[in-house]
Amino acid sequence: MDDELPIVIYIILMADVENLFTELSIVEDFVEMDPAIESEKRFLTNIRVAGEYISKEWMVTITNTNTGIGGTPV
Repeated sequence: MDDELPIVIYIILMADVENLFTELSIVEDFVEMDPAIESEKRFLTNIRVAGEYISKEWMVTITNTNTGIGGTPV
């Protein structure tokens, strides 16, 4: 899992997703419907952690129209 995080950070930066956390929340809602999908939940967690790292450590703004990081309202 530690080896995946730098790769996920790179993918997020290169993908240039406008509303990363909003789109991630939508996907997480669908994944929660099926409890048998554990590897996908782990990957979504990696994406969320990578997005939080980018937005906090690199001071890059990742737009979120739904909720703030950790589910706090914007």
